[in-house]
Amino acid sequence: MCSCMTELQTAVDNNNASIHKRYLALSAGEHGIRNMGGEKDNSAIFLAADSDKAVILFHGFMASPPEMEGLGRYLHEQLGCNVYIPIIPGFASDHSMSRHYNFEDWRNCITDSIDLMSLACHDISLVGYSIGGGIVVDYLMGGEVSSKVTSVSLLSPFLKGANWQLPFFGTVAAKIVLSLLAGRSRLRGITLHKINKISGGLYTDLPTLLEDADTYSQSFTFESAIKLMDLFAAIKRIETDDANALPVFFAYTECDKTINWRYAQRYIAKHFNHVQDTFVIPKELAVPHEIIVNKLSVNPDARALYKKVADFIRKV
Repeated sequence: MCSCMTELQTAVDNNNASIHKRYLALSAGEHGIRNMGGEKDNSAIFLAADSDKAVILFHGFMASPPEMEGLGRYLHEQLGCNVYIPIIPGFASDHSMSRHYNFEDWRNCITDSIDLMSLACHDISLVGYSIGGGIVVDYLMGGEVSSKVTSVSLLSPFLKGANWQLPFFGTVAAKIVLSLLAGRSRLRGITLHKINKISGGLYTDLPTLLEDADTYSQSFTFESAIKLMDLFAAIKRIETDDANALPVFFAYTECDKTINWRYAQRYIAKHFNHVQDTFVIPKELAVPHEIIVNKLSVNPDARALYKKVADFIRKV
């Protein structure tokens, strides 16, 4: 590995150590990056290659970098490129850590990650899953985009929640309710087990998270739910008719109960004029939101999706 890649690995390691230290400081020493250095390490992942090409993958809500590791390793092997999977601030630790970070911190994760890979790479592809996809879209539509970014893959991007999440009231009202709940000392968050019980098991996107407590936090705070509202509001505020010219790959499942995939479909068609490929998993396959999880019981088409992403990035 060339010296520049060694320096980049050192920078990633230092960044992990910095996040770990900050998490510990914010939690009075109770919670750093979960299992940092252990068998199930939720630190940012960097897979180095002798290449000036990098792919940056952004994970989903309540998740951590290992969620994207299967796809990341596949791209590293197939494309021979550098792969970086950062921590979105407030995640990869105890769920309470999300209270200390805001939507701007999520946004800054995009630019900080691009800046980090730009130390040694001149060709950068972005891959965003769920909220990772949402903040990538926010970055691409919200301001100046780095000239080094050459393509984007949006996998089940959270641009708007599924319709059942806000059945009777809009974003502003939802934020008010969530803020009131967050302000009550006994109502700091909610567990996935409770949501699963309330829904009677009908929220079929939950089992994947419940079965992997190492990668996914098992609770979320009302503050983090407010940040999801902020993300949706930021996406919705973009009223420009200008379209982003970057090549785009878009994938989703028609059985998704977490995002409104029809809204994502319309939004991407309107705001991106170079959608080169779309990968749709039909409803009859009953694949949940977690299309990037390479597990037969979750998504039998995961490897096909991985190949589609790799072929798209290779082509552009």
